[in-house]
This record gives sequence, C-alpha cells and structure tokens, in this order.
Amino acid sequence: MMHPIRCFNCGKVFGSKFEEFNKLKETKNKDWIFKHLKLDRICCRMNLMTSIETSSIFLQSNYTLPPNVKRLPSIKNRNFIAR
Repeated sequence: MMHPIRCFNCGKVFGSKFEEFNKLKETKNKDWIFKHLKLDRICCRMNLMTSIETSSIFLQSNYTLPPNVKRLPSIKNRNFIAR
C-alpha cells in the first residue's frame, strides 16, 4: 500500500491507523474516528483523509511504450556466470 506513514507537516506516525480509518469511515462520524485514533492536529487529519492509493491506479492502467522506446530483455532467462 502506498499511504503515508508520517504526517508531512508535524512528523507524527499514523501509518498503522490508515487501515482502521478506512474501515470506520463508512459507518462512523469522522470527528469520532479522529478522536478514537487520537489524531488531534489538522495536518494529520488532512493527510489521512486526502491520501489515495496510487498502486491500484498504476496496476489498472494499460500503459504502452512509445514506438521509439525499446524494452530491455528479461533478466529471468539469463544465466549468470561468476568470475
């Protein structure tokens, strides 16, 4: 998951609270959730509320390379010799 581990402004660690926030945000009031998670500062609240998961967006996209860019051969099929 690509969510922030620390607040960008104050540096408070809230990476472990992200999953619980996502579970509770659909059923509970956001003010109650922030008090429950002990997030008092506005900067931490904003970082938690506005972060999106970018890895799922990149995995769903069908990106193709431009015609002038060539792919490198796969390393999986090569045999390496130690010298």
